[in-house]
Amino acid sequence: MGIRTIAFNLGLTKERRTELSDDVLYELGKVNFKRHDTIDFEAMLGYFALGTYGPDEFYEIGFGGQKTSFRFNNKRLFNAFNMGDKVTIAYREVYTATYDYIPPEFRKKRLVDRVLSDTRFVDVKLNSCPNTT
Repeated sequence: MGIRTIAFNLGLTKERRTELSDDVLYELGKVNFKRHDTIDFEAMLGYFALGTYGPDEFYEIGFGGQKTSFRFNNKRLFNAFNMGDKVTIAYREVYTATYDYIPPEFRKKRLVDRVLSDTRFVDVKLNSCPNTT
């Protein structure tokens, strides 16, 4: 019995990887959140502020569809879209893949499980077709 066989029997050979889908997926959605805030940390912390802090501005915007939603602090996106705008969201899926040996072959690990674990934002565009939902 080899060392890999022993490790497999003890459950020590599983390897997990994060994998990104090859395809970019598209979903119809809309701008469902938009907020601009200015926070002055120096005024908030007063004496306890260590260093010079100026006011920080937050340009929060959210996009949502049936399967995905994304939220950003991004001035460019904030200025490009209005609340309720219909958009096309481009994203890629992130998978957690598990590789392990499949007995009796202990020379190369093979894919044994793949689970959708997250989505990654690619782009968002204003929907130019008014009849889409």
